[in-house]
Amino acid sequence: MEPHNLCTSLETLAQHINTIIDLISSYYCFAVLLVVCLSILYLARRRKAPIYLIDYACYCPPSSCRFPIATFEENQLFDGMYPEAVAFQCKIISKSGFSEETSMETSISPSLFRMPKIKALSFALEEAETTM
Repeated sequence: MEPHNLCTSLETLAQHINTIIDLISSYYCFAVLLVVCLSILYLARRRKAPIYLIDYACYCPPSSCRFPIATFEENQLFDGMYPEAVAFQCKIISKSGFSEETSMETSISPSLFRMPKIKALSFALEEAETTM
């Protein structure tokens, strides 16, 4: 084989390889675009989970069930917690959407409404039964 023929055959081989690579890359781009479009279509068309809204305006608990943040803070400080921990808890409560008008049913945790707190197993069991 002559060197000239070998060079031309290598050049044509390189051209064929470049053509194949161009075809593969265009198919690859098309496949990626197809997957992205199908993913967007799936996410847009899938069924959304139902959202149930509860209207709290229908029940107004008695004022004896009010449990303002200040009362919570006072109870925690009286119980012997560190002031930094109480301040952090109050910050979390206020940022969670609770206000001074927040009510808590006395049957849920009666030990929270008594001073000093009653730390008995019977109240913990009663709270667990009421919650479940």
